[in-house]
Amino acid sequence: MINLASGAGAEVFQIPPQRQAATLAAIFLNPKPQTLIMFLQPWIGENYLTGVNNEKILILGESHYNEGEPFDNTQDVSDFTAKALQDIIAKRTWIKFFNYVGQLFNDDWTEIWKNVAFANLIQHVLEKGEQPDAEHIKTIKTFYTYLELLKPDKVIVVSSRAWNDWFVKHIDNEEGVEKIEDAKIGLSSVFKFPHSTGKSLVIGIKHTSTRGGNYVEDWKPTINEFLRYKAEK
Repeated sequence: MINLASGAGAEVFQIPPQRQAATLAAIFLNPKPQTLIMFLQPWIGENYLTGVNNEKILILGESHYNEGEPFDNTQDVSDFTAKALQDIIAKRTWIKFFNYVGQLFNDDWTEIWKNVAFANLIQHVLEKGEQPDAEHIKTIKTFYTYLELLKPDKVIVVSSRAWNDWFVKHIDNEEGVEKIEDAKIGLSSVFKFPHSTGKSLVIGIKHTSTRGGNYVEDWKPTINEFLRYKAEK
């Protein structure tokens, strides 16, 4: 059985063996290369179910980069994400993405990760310096699997190119996706994306690699506004 939890509430995130193949197959638009049918299990903080202000929050990045031994991308399922973030937090390692995103919520960047879920959209661990190609980018359809497994109240996509380009090509045209009219937070419109028990509110913000300005000071007001935001039912 694939167990996608780390901490309390594990039963919520289990995929029975008889559904594993169908779940993995449903992730992809056109599953062609064997190397691109891996599923990267999300990080799920121990307090995810109570979350932030009693809302479940999912944070999405672009992709993992491996700087050690070559990574086996032919696996069906990998816990690379959860293990990597657990190690980063335990050692308080300086990784710009996790440090800066953490500081959007708390002065101590490690605090937020126990209260949220995290995943990267691309289901392939890239090598240092490698850029995702078209086949890699197709795997962001996994977004819908993350929604179904985690059922977040709110999702923050930390990447302008993912939000403005990849989502337009592979995500936004799915049935049930709704742009909330006249709702804009920071530079992003607010969208509703469906899952089996409701809908998730989703926005995009710039990646932490963006040059110029002070990332935390520039984007913290956007995060605070989104956390306060309540959409009409």
